[in-house]
Amino acid sequence: MNKQAISSGTVHKLPLDLRSALAAGKAALAAWESLTPLARNEWICWVTFVKRAETRREHVLRTIEELKLGERRPCCWLGCTHRPDKLISPSVQAILDRRAMKSKKDMTSDVRKYNNSQNGENKNICQRLEQVISEELKQAESKVWHRHPVWFIDGNPIAGYAVLKNCVQLLFWSGQSFKTTGLKPEGSFKAAEMRYAGLKNLKITLLRAWLKEAKQVQWDYKNIVKRKGKLVRL
Repeated sequence: MNKQAISSGTVHKLPLDLRSALAAGKAALAAWESLTPLARNEWICWVTFVKRAETRREHVLRTIEELKLGERRPCCWLGCTHRPDKLISPSVQAILDRRAMKSKKDMTSDVRKYNNSQNGENKNICQRLEQVISEELKQAESKVWHRHPVWFIDGNPIAGYAVLKNCVQLLFWSGQSFKTTGLKPEGSFKAAEMRYAGLKNLKITLLRAWLKEAKQVQWDYKNIVKRKGKLVRL
């Protein structure tokens, strides 16, 4: 490997885990040595910007695989999604699948812990909300976000709930744009809410109608900071 290029001020320091992975395979190492300093920086940043150790290991594996496939740069900062899965080796895909499944189980477990930490009627409401939301938003990712269970589609918050002082608040981030009535506006953006003081107030048919709309009607909260507070309809 070109040590002078790596140690110079034009290229970030090569992290040890990525260096070791490159040294273990001739094809990936040869591809790395053919990259421009800018391209090397992008791969290094793509590996090092993540916080979780298991995610970082995944990025190292993915970097090696992409280099062997002839990719010169990472296609995006959050992972390559545009290329067909058949271009990923079966061993790497198996690792990614196992980690995705474990991550999903861990996040579901966090939601269950939140529900179980509640008392009386609030606990019953939370458990019922989780059941119905999970049934309707099967492709969504659920996790405890800002201390409350939230469901995301492609990183965009869709629905969630929170235990307040005297009720459970159900929130839809794009609810003000729903055609199905019953929700009340919440906040200064497009969110709308329903509050439940008892399980008997939870109308499942209406909840399912809102959830069906939530999959189709979305405002782009994921990029609201990037757009300096401006919401865009997806």
